[in-house]
Amino acid sequence: MKNVRNPSRNLKLCFIACMFLFWVGCVDKIEFDRPATIDDGIAIQGKLIKGNPSTIRVSVRNVFNFQEANSLLNVQSVTLINDVGQQLLLDSRREGLYEQALIDFPIEYGVGYKIQVSTFDNRIFESSFESILPTPSPTKLIGQFEKRARTGAIGRLEEFDVIAFKLDTPLKSRERDANSRLLWELGITYKVTDELSRPCYVSISPFQNYVPFDGTASTAELVQDVALYETVPTGLFSGGYYLTVFQQALSESAFDYWSQANVIINRTGSLLEPPVGNIASNFININHPEEEVFGFFYASEEKVIRTYISPAFAGFPEQPCRPCDCSFLEGSPNKPDWWEE
Repeated sequence: MKNVRNPSRNLKLCFIACMFLFWVGCVDKIEFDRPATIDDGIAIQGKLIKGNPSTIRVSVRNVFNFQEANSLLNVQSVTLINDVGQQLLLDSRREGLYEQALIDFPIEYGVGYKIQVSTFDNRIFESSFESILPTPSPTKLIGQFEKRARTGAIGRLEEFDVIAFKLDTPLKSRERDANSRLLWELGITYKVTDELSRPCYVSISPFQNYVPFDGTASTAELVQDVALYETVPTGLFSGGYYLTVFQQALSESAFDYWSQANVIINRTGSLLEPPVGNIASNFININHPEEEVFGFFYASEEKVIRTYISPAFAGFPEQPCRPCDCSFLEGSPNKPDWWEE
C-alpha cells in the first residue's frame, strides 16, 4: 500500500523500467507529469568488456520527463579511469553515446575501473570502481520445440508450439576456483530478402535480453538446460535465425543491480511478486552526493555462444514483410563473419 500512496516513487520506478528498455530498444510513448524529485536528473549506463579488443559503451541521458522519450544528453567529457591512475578520454559516436575499442588502454583482471562524466552545467558524476572477473565459457546452446498451453476464447486449454532456447555452462572458469555470478545478454540476428532477392541481416534485442544467474548460490560446478528464452516461430525465422548469448561474470554489486532490474522489467502484476524499490546506482555527483543518479557502470569478460535455427526447422514461416526494406529494418546486406547455414 505504501507504493500506491507515493506517486512520485511509482513514477521513478516507471522511469527505471523505461530506461532499461531504451538501453536495448524503443517503447511506445507514455505521457505523465514530471515529478519534481527527479527534475534535471541524469541516467548513465556503462559497460566495459575485456576482449580482443576490449570495448566500452557508455550512454548518457536526461531522465525520462514523462512527456517525451528520455533523450541522449550532450556532455563535456566521459573518461575511463583505472585504480592505478591511468585515464582515457572517450570518443563520442554521437551526442550522449560513447562507444569504442580500447587499443592502447590495458584491461586486465583484478584492476578496478570507473567512469567519470562531466556535464556542461559543471556537475561531475563518478561510478565506483568495478573489477573484471574471469568468465567461464558456455558449452552448449540449443533451440528445441516444446509445447505450451493457454486458455482459449471459450475457456479451454489450447496447446501451441514454442522454440525454447536452453544453455549449458560451467560455473567456474579456469582462472578462478569459485562459482561465478553470471549475466546472460541475449541478441537475435535474422535474415530476410528484399524485392530484388538480396539478403538483409537484422540484429535486434528480445524484450527480455538480460538474464541474471547466481552461481554462488549453487554447489554444482555445471548447470544444464537453463531456460533462457522462448518464442513462437514467427516470420523472423523465415530466412534463418541466430540466438546469440553473451555470457558475463559479474561482481556482487553489478549482479545485484541487474537482478533488481530484471525484477522490475519482467513484472507480471501478480500479487505474489516481491515489492520493488529504487535500484541502487553506483554513480554519485561528487560535489553533491545527495543528488539521485540513475544507471550503473560495470566491467566484465564476455564469452559468446550462438545457435542457428533454419527455416525448415521453424516450419518455413512467411517473411515478416513483403517486400522487406533493409534500411527501414536497420539491417545490413553484409553477412556477419560467424553466420553459417
